[in-house]
Amino acid sequence: MMKKDGFTLIEAVFVIMIGGVLIPSILLGLGMSVKRNSDALAMYRNVAIAESIMREEMDEMIGLPYDDSRLNTVTNRGFDVDEDGFLVVYSVSYVDDELDSSVSDVGYKRISVQVSTPDERTYTLNAIVTSWQ
Repeated sequence: MMKKDGFTLIEAVFVIMIGGVLIPSILLGLGMSVKRNSDALAMYRNVAIAESIMREEMDEMIGLPYDDSRLNTVTNRGFDVDEDGFLVVYSVSYVDDELDSSVSDVGYKRISVQVSTPDERTYTLNAIVTSWQ
């Protein structure tokens, strides 16, 4: 009998065909995984930026005197924060001592800061300020 060394041509072609089918499917799966991970990272980045914006705006609003014109309950204010597409809207409304909406000033105001991210998610932070010192 003859000793067989190496591959035959048919075996080599068969290996190339299997590789031609498996390699693209593996690369496609890896590409989809990378895209999912980058989407998740972008979402977490947007959440972190939105939280930072909300806290900064809320800290500024809470530090104002109760009767400051920026705590006027008549108007809601909206403005773009930066070129990345984040939108901030804040509103001020009267609330009663049980924190339900009120039409008159009983010494409490609710400040609501809402941030919309470029991926169209919205986050809201609320705080209550009082006229008592």
